[in-house]
Amino acid sequence: MARHMARQRRSSATLDAFKARLQGIKQISPAPNLPPNLSLATLDAAVTSTQQALDTHNDLIISLDDSGNALKDKEKALDKLYTQALAAVAAQYGKDSSEYEIAGGTRTSERKKGTASPPKP
Repeated sequence: MARHMARQRRSSATLDAFKARLQGIKQISPAPNLPPNLSLATLDAAVTSTQQALDTHNDLIISLDDSGNALKDKEKALDKLYTQALAAVAAQYGKDSSEYEIAGGTRTSERKKGTASPPKP
């Protein structure tokens, strides 16, 4: 249903690199003696938290695209209604009437006449 190019979903090179590095740290044997604020559980929690934030961000982008499409549909419907209303005013009062102009139309007598360009040799 998208009518425009969807926004790019975000990835995180930082998150990807951290995951790879963390995997490397987990492979060290014997396990390194990390301070409490850098425990494997703390590092895993940071990865999970960052992944959740990235997923939430991308979900919002999807919702924004969907909302934009819904708004465009409403605008098209509104344009169609206006066109129909203007046609109804034209049918009742004519396209050269003040009423037609008040409704937003351009009176026929006020339209610019196109100038014919000379024929090409």
